[in-house]
Amino acid sequence: MSLVIFLISLVSRTLAITASLNTDEGLWIYRGSQFIRRLFEGDLTHTILKHHPGVPNMWLTGSGMLVNCWLNNFFSWFSGRGFTSGCWGLSEFRTISD
Repeated sequence: MSLVIFLISLVSRTLAITASLNTDEGLWIYRGSQFIRRLFEGDLTHTILKHHPGVPNMWLTGSGMLVNCWLNNFFSWFSGRGFTSGCWGLSEFRTISD
């Protein structure tokens, strides 16, 4: 039974891969990118974006975005096939956050 539930979940998630899983997913993507950006800038005092224990989530989200950018640059020939690049420079992050 658990295998059936797993397969149904896997298929439904694969078919709707761009759909948000959580209502606050956009916030965590923003927070993760800001967290990593501020780490690279050396601005450690502004890495605290929320008072709750979301640091592991920000590490995972920000690191995942870095890996995404690295893979996007590594497989640049794959761009333009229905996928949008999630890679932004620090100037774009500043524009969004300011």
